[in-house]
Amino acid sequence: MSTAKFQAINSKLLFSKKDPLDLRIGDKVFLSSAFSELKSSEQVLISGSCDDEGIFLNGGRPGAAFAPDVVREFLYKMTWPFKTDSVSPSVVDKNTSDKRVIQDFGNFKNEQLDLQQRHQQVRSWSKLATDTKSNWIHIGGGHDYGFPSAAGFLDSCLKANNSTRPIVINFDAHLDVRAIDKGLNSGTPFFRLLTEFRDKIDFYEVGIQPQCNSSYHLQWAQDHGAKIYFYNQLNDFLKDLETKKSQPIFFSMDIDVFSSAEAPGCSQSWPLGLSSQDFFSTYFKILKNFDVKALGLYEFSPRWDESSKTAKLSALILYYFIFGSTLR
Repeated sequence: MSTAKFQAINSKLLFSKKDPLDLRIGDKVFLSSAFSELKSSEQVLISGSCDDEGIFLNGGRPGAAFAPDVVREFLYKMTWPFKTDSVSPSVVDKNTSDKRVIQDFGNFKNEQLDLQQRHQQVRSWSKLATDTKSNWIHIGGGHDYGFPSAAGFLDSCLKANNSTRPIVINFDAHLDVRAIDKGLNSGTPFFRLLTEFRDKIDFYEVGIQPQCNSSYHLQWAQDHGAKIYFYNQLNDFLKDLETKKSQPIFFSMDIDVFSSAEAPGCSQSWPLGLSSQDFFSTYFKILKNFDVKALGLYEFSPRWDESSKTAKLSALILYYFIFGSTLR
């Protein structure tokens, strides 16, 4: 059983119009504190890590510790998709268990633990969330949490079926394969992942920008099994992924994969990068045709956002993960 401790979110984040003809996601979120309270295997589980120490240690701009609740604020205001549910006044009643599909475990906070211990706690949550056969979302925080989120997912998948290779897809401007000899930080998650799981997974780095990565790190990643696609190679990536439809997928989203015009609110942003239109075109195809089980979203920093652009983009990524092909 996971020992990760979560602090419940403020219930005010569960936005409602109090109108059964205008349902919002906040109307149907179930706040949970324990896996024993899971309602069914059809659930989407959500948790957050209010922690940007890894960004600070990597020389980035802090601020991502505030992201989980800001993303929730925009996500839970979004309308419940009309294609996935019949309109019924009873679904607004929080005293019923009918049709509750989203469970929010709150934010992981434990300042008494060091960064590696915090990662281990989230890894245990990730494994248990995957064990429930639910889809799940983890909101960072720094991208150093990409390692425990992905590793827990892989722990579960490989234990359940070691004959099927799970897939980890990292959408990111950076490879994040810095060695850990100087300690953990937001640049080390996939060094750790490829070191531990190198021959057991398929790993894709997508949206990479050449000015953000050294030739040494590029070569190291390729030597350790990573398949790398630059920001202008989305079609090549989709073509190579085509044969992987039966393999479970973990999505790791670093919000700096987008151009600064699209997502200014992040630790590092560049004028180059993905447009939201190109990303969502690719994302919809993957969600519709592949077995995407889990999503981690990292490095959104509300402190640096403009007109809530990055907050809304982050929330949309979660929205389409939750409701998937029912919207397309």
